[in-house]
Amino acid sequence: MKIKRTKIRRLTLCTILLLCPLLLTAQENPYEGYIITLHGDTLHGTIDYLSDQKNATECRFKASGESSFVSYTPDEISGYRLADESIFYVSRILPINGKEQLVFAEYLIKGGIDLYRYNDDTLDHLYISDSHGHICEIRADAIVSHQERDQQLSKRSAIGKAAAILEKDAQAMERLWKMNIKASTLSQYIQEYNRQYCKEAGDCIVYHYDAKSSNPLSIRWYAGIGFGMMRYTDNDPDVSAKGNHYILSVNADFITRNNKHLIPQLGVELIYNRIHRYQVDDLHINAKGEYIGLGVSYGVMYQFVPQNKVSPFFKAGAISAWPLKEKLTDRSTDKEYQQNAQKFFGTYFYAGGGTDLKIGNKAVRIDLTYRFSFNKERVIALKAGLIF
Repeated sequence: MKIKRTKIRRLTLCTILLLCPLLLTAQENPYEGYIITLHGDTLHGTIDYLSDQKNATECRFKASGESSFVSYTPDEISGYRLADESIFYVSRILPINGKEQLVFAEYLIKGGIDLYRYNDDTLDHLYISDSHGHICEIRADAIVSHQERDQQLSKRSAIGKAAAILEKDAQAMERLWKMNIKASTLSQYIQEYNRQYCKEAGDCIVYHYDAKSSNPLSIRWYAGIGFGMMRYTDNDPDVSAKGNHYILSVNADFITRNNKHLIPQLGVELIYNRIHRYQVDDLHINAKGEYIGLGVSYGVMYQFVPQNKVSPFFKAGAISAWPLKEKLTDRSTDKEYQQNAQKFFGTYFYAGGGTDLKIGNKAVRIDLTYRFSFNKERVIALKAGLIF
């Protein structure tokens, strides 16, 4: 069945409008800055300032006079910095989730005790190191546990390691225990420590840190495929249909620094229903049907423990879908039946849950979703995909 041009125009316009946030955030985010080579040379140009996680793994840099960006990894340059002397990243090996990794760490303080920050788009990891090369992560306030006793023990262990590096301050462990550990509070304490106990190391250099300018919004991309069962019922007339439901989707999670748990989502998906049972007024028709549609999804996801390797979530929202093709054919006569263009498509509402699984540097998402619409269609689908 051919689609009217007005319907195509409406579909295109709605899709563009709903995807404007994605299109805008996909643009380059250029700032004047410079990179530091492995030999200590400084090259000035433009830095494409990306999300926290991308900033930690690559530096997209366009040298002055060049026309295109080049990506550098932590093993190719010593660091990079914005020209306004604010955000400063250096190549550093950090113990991240129990595994040593070479990343671009945000340099917050340089002195007898150095302070670094690494953000994986879900959580701030803060590290201190001394002149002897000892390094320790301080993340006590971010430890998640359902048992208060376990949480207290984990917090004491984490703070104990940090206190060993801050050994000149007899009150270090007590101060860290009472502290709301985050970049601003820990930065203030390390400044005080350096000025009081590390004068021989020279001046304490504080590199500018501003949470508002350090990408308050980041985007996590997801692509997945799914399979499920659909059913349509209508009592006037008495019509029912059953079939398989297939889905191919791409969506973006918008993660804000202030709330890592509640995540707005926006995406597009290709929907395919294959009808294998069709019944009218108790009469089973030997028919087969195909329905293909394009949908735009918008909703929210609540992720319970975003920093964990296994992170369950709940999600809900709506999907606006438009038909691209629909056909119902009688198997015995090959006769095609004319269908209502909105019969199996319109606005879906959905609710479901699942989990994100981190495997090494990769992550996968598995979820089970129930969809329903006011045109009396019901779908339950299992979906799996990759997170980028």
